[in-house]
Amino acid sequence: LFLLYSIVESQQEYFSEYIDIVVKYIVEYADCEDDYILTYAFYLLIEMAEYVAPSLTTKIDIIVTFLMKHVNHQEGLRTLDIVLDHALDPPSDLSGFIQTLITISQQANSEHKIGNKRFVEKRKQKGFDKKW
Repeated sequence: LFLLYSIVESQQEYFSEYIDIVVKYIVEYADCEDDYILTYAFYLLIEMAEYVAPSLTTKIDIIVTFLMKHVNHQEGLRTLDIVLDHALDPPSDLSGFIQTLITISQQANSEHKIGNKRFVEKRKQKGFDKKW
């Protein structure tokens, strides 16, 4: 993945011509929980979005599915944003995609509220809520 990432700019024609193979490789090889592999898969997708956007757009549904599966990764949401920003067309199931984003956002807000509530409760237990 690193090697592919490092040559996207200079080999744009190759990446455009063989976009099917490259995207299939990314989606199959990087569909794991290895942080290093996922990070370079995301970097490669960002480079491809910047240099071969028209070709990458033909695979936007596969790429979005992969990115949504790994959206909780530290680079996942940023990569999704950049890929969609450079894509010439949106995902084919745009309403489903938007609904999924709304659901993820609601879950994140719920988790954030629960985390804040626990934090406040722990501070109270330790006596940090008292005024000086």
